[in-house]
Amino acid sequence: MSSAQVAVEGLIDIHCKELRLPGIKSAYRELAREALNNGIEPSQFLLTCLEHEAESRRQNRLRGNMRAAKFGAIKTLAQFDFSHISSVPKAKVLSLAEGERLVPRAKWYRQESHCGSTRRGCN
Repeated sequence: MSSAQVAVEGLIDIHCKELRLPGIKSAYRELAREALNNGIEPSQFLLTCLEHEAESRRQNRLRGNMRAAKFGAIKTLAQFDFSHISSVPKAKVLSLAEGERLVPRAKWYRQESHCGSTRRGCN
């Protein structure tokens, strides 16, 4: 690496610190090398750096929120032992976790009411 490249990287580090961009500071060297090797456009390189910064901030915010909430260890359904509670059906819990419904959504249909007019739903 040339002394000019070292100087440029040093300036980038200083500006990232001043602008509070720790995600870019930690990743730009690897991303720049990858962009150079793959012939990536400068605007795409910048977009990748900004995406990395945004993801880094999301992760830091999540860690901070978890720490502030004083939760214990993070637990997932994959770690849950369904054998301890036999009344909880594993398949139903996992399907609910995926967003499936227990009862199919009611379909609205037209029906005759007792007064003879047609209305939606039941009266």
